[in-house]
Amino acid sequence: MWISLVLKLPPHISPEESDEEFLMEEEQKFSSRTIMLFAEIISADILHATAIVEWWVVDDTCTGSGPLGMSNCTSVNIFLDTDLSPSDPRYNDGPISNNITTNPILIWNGNYGPTSHSVCTDLVIFTMDGSYLSAYPFDIYSADISMFAQDVSTNMSVNLTLIEFSGLIIGITTQTKIQQGTLFKELIVYLQRSTLVIVYCVIITVTFWMVTLMICLIMIATVFFRFRQWNEIVVVPIGTVFAFTQLRASMPGAPEGFGDTLDYVGLLPCLTLLSISAITMVGVYLFADPDDATCRAFTWTELNHELSSLLKHLWKSVKEWLQRAQFRIMIARQIRRAPYNYEIPLMDITQNSTT
Repeated sequence: MWISLVLKLPPHISPEESDEEFLMEEEQKFSSRTIMLFAEIISADILHATAIVEWWVVDDTCTGSGPLGMSNCTSVNIFLDTDLSPSDPRYNDGPISNNITTNPILIWNGNYGPTSHSVCTDLVIFTMDGSYLSAYPFDIYSADISMFAQDVSTNMSVNLTLIEFSGLIIGITTQTKIQQGTLFKELIVYLQRSTLVIVYCVIITVTFWMVTLMICLIMIATVFFRFRQWNEIVVVPIGTVFAFTQLRASMPGAPEGFGDTLDYVGLLPCLTLLSISAITMVGVYLFADPDDATCRAFTWTELNHELSSLLKHLWKSVKEWLQRAQFRIMIARQIRRAPYNYEIPLMDITQNSTT
């Protein structure tokens, strides 16, 4: 997942003004004061497409040894674009718009130093391809965060700097990339499933197929080759079906029910094969007893002999099919071939009759 964070200023000019004039005016409205923030993603609800981000103000140049000193530190309003939030109590559950917000999420008073209180915001997360949890564990999500700050007394824009952006979601790794600009500071945070989670899910899927193929081979040896088999082996396919569903539920962050990528390539086909094997191994008791002492024991020698006989039979059948195909092709060519034209010489019948 990646999250792009843009710290920007609210526009104070009309839409008719050019971008260059806007940048020049905004640069003049900047104060030399800088507020430093720290943020963490503490949770994400993929089903409701929301994420919770917690913010702290960790430093303010007005409280340091800068040119502003310790005196006359005015309050600063820190804003968050609420059109990116699914619900905002400040709007009394009103409609969401893309207008510049006038209600700050935090009023910062630098005279009292850094605060230990945090501010939590709800953000909308989305995917570029709209796959969401169907691509688990390779799903990617994103959310755009736009913030700006203004001095309460002068309405001048205040610089915002994000010193760190981390994630506290279990099973998800966070990588950040910061791009500095004149007016814009863009932070790109990449959030994706951890390597351990991806490897675990892939190993579980491979295990599904290995166990399923082994049970299918046992079913083929018992039903088709009539090898002797213990009666207890009948319950193995049935128990494996429930074991697979429990293993699938143990995947970290997996969606409830079925429908993700690993389900279609792993669990669902394996459950289908296991169901067929279970029905076949139970149904064979209607016609024979696989645990009969007269049946051949399942050994590698017997298996090799049966496989050799099967391959010989298949090869013989293939040769017969090829011969039949060649014969039919030859007949078809003869039918399509143009018929021979024979010339019959003419005879004078009147001359022969007079003689």
